[in-house]
Amino acid sequence: MRVLVVSDIHLGNGGVYDIYAGGAALPALIRREAGPDLHLLLNGDAVDFLLSDDPLSLELGQVVRAAQAIVGHPETAAVMQAIGELLARGGSATIRLGNHDVELAIPEVQAAFREATGQPPEIAWRLRFEAGDAPGVLTVGVSSPAGE
Repeated sequence: MRVLVVSDIHLGNGGVYDIYAGGAALPALIRREAGPDLHLLLNGDAVDFLLSDDPLSLELGQVVRAAQAIVGHPETAAVMQAIGELLARGGSATIRLGNHDVELAIPEVQAAFREATGQPPEIAWRLRFEAGDAPGVLTVGVSSPAGE
């Protein structure tokens, strides 16, 4: 298993406060590395709900509209489509929540992001969301002893 860790990309809706700077490079990287042995980890602040003209709120309708605006922006859409291609090739992806994207804990927001992968639900469900409130432990290159 290979793991590609990307952190703090702050995908946005293209508004005046949008700070995503990955352009076409991030989707190209994901597509180049995609395969059944790749796990993509977006490690906090993958999305930025804070940098918006709208006042902060966790009202469901407003949050879902914000999520739809974000996934509808061409740069974000390109990243989500690349993630969808990774999932379709048998890979997996996890988005860990950060302080700018706690809205990703809401199931309806997660649904908008899974839908943006362009994959059927049985494939899109391989896009997982994790709370980022505790450190994650990633063990790389360690094989278990025989019999375990």
